[in-house]
Amino acid sequence: MDTPISLEEALDLLAGKHDKFNARVRTVSSIPVDGFPRVKASFYYLAFQDGLPTIEQFVKYLKHQLVAFCIPRRDRMRVRAQMQADPDEAERLVLEQFEKARDLFIKAKEQQKKAGEPGELILFVLLEWALRAPQLISKMYLKTSREMPVHGTDGIHVGLHDDGMTLLLYWGESKLYADLSDALDAVFESVGDFIKDDGKRNREIDIVRDHMNLGEDQQALRDTLLDYLDPYSEKGNQRRHVFACFVGFDYARYEQLRKLHPDQVEDEFRKFFEKRVAEAVELLRRRLGAVGMEVVNFEFFLIPFPSVNAFRTAFFKHTGIGDAG
Repeated sequence: MDTPISLEEALDLLAGKHDKFNARVRTVSSIPVDGFPRVKASFYYLAFQDGLPTIEQFVKYLKHQLVAFCIPRRDRMRVRAQMQADPDEAERLVLEQFEKARDLFIKAKEQQKKAGEPGELILFVLLEWALRAPQLISKMYLKTSREMPVHGTDGIHVGLHDDGMTLLLYWGESKLYADLSDALDAVFESVGDFIKDDGKRNREIDIVRDHMNLGEDQQALRDTLLDYLDPYSEKGNQRRHVFACFVGFDYARYEQLRKLHPDQVEDEFRKFFEKRVAEAVELLRRRLGAVGMEVVNFEFFLIPFPSVNAFRTAFFKHTGIGDAG
């Protein structure tokens, strides 16, 4: 008889390993925002190689996450079983799954202006890697379904609070903007619209109930999560909604650092960026006060790029998704 595992263990098993992501990004700090105890901001930057940010390697890592991001777990598990049964077919099956994921990404990009962006994929990785919060719904899969049009958040993940009892339901928002201030404005506009629209929130909850990306082997976990989602259950009082927001923005210091010897670049970058972090947190504090979101839970992930437009172009080129327009 199998020994039951805890909710924390079950969620951790669902999240991707992402061990190699440690080589792709560096952590600067995770900072609470003064006056807003419900908000945390975590800052990262791309790893350097020979004094240059590793954009191409970052893009390649994201490319390899397309299948996990786009294809529901039940489908991935079925293909995995097929590969185990017939190893000679493994190469074909892997290629077919990637092509299917890429086609879904392209289709979403064509159908909806805000869909099919690399920021959604980055947020997916960050939530699983940094918070061990697995994706609960394959939104990219649902966005491209004629029977199930989805116009909500960029992702839905689930985690467990440190108290071991409070379920954290993460609503995803991702923004890639040249200007950080503009990106934050776009985040708060999207979140504000979501908060005000009871119908949109209820539809997202219904999507979670009906389309959990768990697989047939996770009935016990499904039942537990449904209990948390039941408004008439005591467990429903232990559910917390968190807006998980990835923000990518241009950072001009990258260009200035090109004049330095490669061995000096990363140390100098960190000195500059730590000051930018302090400025960004203050900007975030002012924006939060202006929009009146004192009782909204936020988990921010911020990453600077030499150019978000150049990054998007590289992503679409290397994944074969098309142009960045």
